[in-house]
Amino acid sequence: MKYQPPTGSPEANAPYVGRNKAAGIQGSRVPPKAVEHHLRELVHLIEYAEAKRPGTVGAPDEALLDQVRKSIEALIAAGASKQPVYPEIQTGNNRFIIGTTIGLVTIDAAQLWRYRGLVELSTAAFSADPLAPLKRAFVTNASRTYHLRWHAAGTGLAAPASTYPNGRFVLLDLGDPAYNPSTVPANETNTSFDTTFDDMLIAKVVTNVSNQPTVTALANKDSLRLYVEKLTYETSLQLVERGPNTAPTYALDWARTPQMNWNYIKTGPATSFLLDVMVNQFFDVSRYSARPQIVGIYIDNSFNFTTGEKGTIDGAYSGIISA
Repeated sequence: MKYQPPTGSPEANAPYVGRNKAAGIQGSRVPPKAVEHHLRELVHLIEYAEAKRPGTVGAPDEALLDQVRKSIEALIAAGASKQPVYPEIQTGNNRFIIGTTIGLVTIDAAQLWRYRGLVELSTAAFSADPLAPLKRAFVTNASRTYHLRWHAAGTGLAAPASTYPNGRFVLLDLGDPAYNPSTVPANETNTSFDTTFDDMLIAKVVTNVSNQPTVTALANKDSLRLYVEKLTYETSLQLVERGPNTAPTYALDWARTPQMNWNYIKTGPATSFLLDVMVNQFFDVSRYSARPQIVGIYIDNSFNFTTGEKGTIDGAYSGIISA
């Protein structure tokens, strides 16, 4: 599109002026292209956005005066779908507030999350009626384990995008072989259920025999990080794999299973001869907790493995748990 100056103006960038009879100013004459080209450009924007995200904008319609805004939003969403950024809940601890009553779980209204780093969405767009198609409330059954999830528009159970323009919340039963082929609730810690770019794991929901749900809300953030450090050493005279087994466990409740990035490891102070080559690194982990551990073998300064005192040390470390 090109700027169209007033008819008869010698300047390519001349401004338009209004008529002022008292001052003897006739006012600018508007060339047809100045109106037509702008309208055609906007119509093209609407048609292009509708082609990119079918059902989100609609065909150009003179009765709809919000199609340009919707077109911009649709194109932002289309671009966002290519960004390798995890969903991020916009609360202090990156977890949704979820209410429960017997037989029902409800995501609180007016909570925000960001999709692919660009598109901000709100739970206010979803109904608290568990029978509504676009809902944030779900009926449960007794003695079940569920995952509460969100699927981005046009993906998973939120297809087509025109039906679910804000995506779709779903409550999926770990006993359903279509969702969990093993149908073993304990398998829910498998990394295949972790949050992905277009599929957010919001919470684990477990109901008791009375159908009272217990919710474990999970943190969703593009970068989840926790610095951990153990400065103490504990010894045991037993030569067992995990040594004294005194390493602490860190509570997480994250939506993705993390890994451990070790900064340093140390098996103990120089009071005994440490067989540093015989060091084991352990990392017990799930979405809910992580336990790094360093275990070394030592013998006393006589360095006599047959007669000298020997045992294991639960060593020191520092590092970052991240997902």
